[in-house]
Formats: sequence, C-alpha cells, structure tokens
Amino acid sequence: QVDGELRAACQLSDKIRGESSTAVRDLRSLGVKVVMLTGDAEETAQAVAAQAGIEKVVAGVKPKEKLAAIEEMARRNTVGMMGDGVNDGPALAAADVGIAMGVQGTAMASQAAGIVFMSNDLRWLADAVRGSRHTSRTLVVSFATSILFKLAPLVLMFFPTAGDYLLVAAVASDVAGILFVLLAALHLLRMKPKFWTGPCSNNEGQVAEG
Repeated sequence: QVDGELRAACQLSDKIRGESSTAVRDLRSLGVKVVMLTGDAEETAQAVAAQAGIEKVVAGVKPKEKLAAIEEMARRNTVGMMGDGVNDGPALAAADVGIAMGVQGTAMASQAAGIVFMSNDLRWLADAVRGSRHTSRTLVVSFATSILFKLAPLVLMFFPTAGDYLLVAAVASDVAGILFVLLAALHLLRMKPKFWTGPCSNNEGQVAEG
C-alpha cells in the first residue's frame, strides 16, 4: 500500500510438474485409485489436486497422520505410497509398496521405500505398475505350466506299457519345464514402456530409468 491505497499485489501458487496430470490419468486407466496425502493447507492442496486430476485429497496431515492413513487403507486394499521427503519415511515403510523419488528425494525416504525411482518423471509409475502385473502373471503361468509338465510322468505310470518310457518322460518334462520358464523370462526382457514416451519439458536431461 502507498498512502493507504493498494498499488500492487502478488499471488504465489504451487506449479505442478508437467507430466503429473498425464501420470494420474495413466494410473486410472490401470484401475489404480490415486489419493493425495499432504501437509499443505486445504486450499493449496485442493488447487494442486485439481490441476493434476486427483479426486481425493487429505490435507494438513503430519507424519503420524500420514502413517495412520496408509495403515487404514492397507487394511482394505493393496497400497503403494510414493514420496520423497523425510516426513514420508514412516508411511513409505508401512505401505505394501513404498516408492521413493531418488533423484531429488531424501536419503531417509530412499531407505524406507522398497523401490527407488532414478527419475523424477511420474509417468514411469504407470509403466512400473503395468510391468509388475505382467511379471506376476508370467510367474503364475510359468509355475502352473511347469507343474503340468511334471504331471506327465505320473499319468504314464497308470499305463502298463509305458514302463520303458517313464525315465524318458521324466527327463523330457524337466527339460520342457525349464525351457518354458526361460523363454517366459526372456519374453519379459522385450517389454517396452507404454506410458513414458519421452522426456517432458521439465525432465529433459534427467536419467529416465524406472
């Protein structure tokens, strides 16, 4: 104010990362519900969430309250927690999957988390979820197929004329099971990012690894 009159005004606001809204949309396409836990004020948190497309916001929470919120959600669903600050440490450790942002995150967050992202690009998170699901399905299929191969010699035991072939069948089932598991594992190496399509403007020059 100058001479009792307002002559100038300044407004400060948080600016979200360029890929945040895209990352949230990608996670939703995978059926992942996104919840924002923050120590910021309600008004600030709601403004940021609106820009990012996050529907549920829990604002003004302290580290203990973040921890309690994660523990409550973990009782009903599988919960993944992403954070990079000291205040996120307890919640990261309590989540089913703790994910720390390793490029600019704190050492405590990295130690508490089970996964450390060596990139600040949030779009890698959806690719990580997609990759983990695909890996889990591959493991289940590989295990089930190996068991089926193992059952072949047992089935042959009920045929009187199959005695001469039991040893061959047992060896063949072992080899077939091992080959199937190896081929399935090699197939995982061919996975390509689906949601990360290249650095966005505020991530250029950073390491892009998930």
